[in-house]
Amino acid sequence: MTEHVIENNGSDAWKDWPKASAVADELEISVRQLKRHVERNEVPRYQAPDGTYRYKPEEVAMFKAFLEGEETEAEVVTSKKGGADQHVAVELVKVFRELLQQELGNNRELMKLVLNPNNALLSMLKDENAALRQRCSTLEDKHTDLVMAREEMLSQVHERGLATKTVEAQEKRKTQAFGMLMQSMPTLAKQMGIDPSKLAQGLSNEDQGKVNAAVELLTSIDPEMLEALGASGMLNDEQMILLRKIVPEEKTTEEPTKEENNGTS
Repeated sequence: MTEHVIENNGSDAWKDWPKASAVADELEISVRQLKRHVERNEVPRYQAPDGTYRYKPEEVAMFKAFLEGEETEAEVVTSKKGGADQHVAVELVKVFRELLQQELGNNRELMKLVLNPNNALLSMLKDENAALRQRCSTLEDKHTDLVMAREEMLSQVHERGLATKTVEAQEKRKTQAFGMLMQSMPTLAKQMGIDPSKLAQGLSNEDQGKVNAAVELLTSIDPEMLEALGASGMLNDEQMILLRKIVPEEKTTEEPTKEENNGTS
């Protein structure tokens, strides 16, 4: 018995091929009889990729025609009388069977000639598709890396901009505080133990250090800290007035004046 195997070329056409039970029903024989025909290579069967045995529909049809022809010849033989006619009928059946087997063999070879190039083409297309998928995956990874690098660069630029604005705001506050400090310098000089008469002549290194320290201290005080100092009662009214003159206050919505309130009322 010749074994035939269906090549797994990506096609699912073999799933429509009938199994042994369906073929036996179509031929109107038992499964055991069908197996004997297979063992005598009278009808080929194929092992499918899922492990089952299947039969090509066209080969089953040809074998069915062969069986019907064989039955017809057998009826002729039994109805005839005479040894010569019976011998001729038997020989004709043998010749017909041989011709049918040759035709089945030719059909199998023809199918190989048709399917082999197609299988090779399908295999080549499968490899090309795999290469394209790999290429797309690589390009996607590169695109993701570029997007992440761009986002990181924008984040760094934003952080540098914020740092620059912070430094500029600090310098602006320091300049404003220094200006207010110079206006209040005679009063502050007394607080720091500096002779006000020496301001016009120039300060010593020690006195200049005191002034610079005062500028740094006043610059570090924000409006919230200023309000907290006023609420704590640690500074007297004169000290709070000086601080309010020197420390730059944030702009807030101006409250209505008494005159405006009186006018609206």
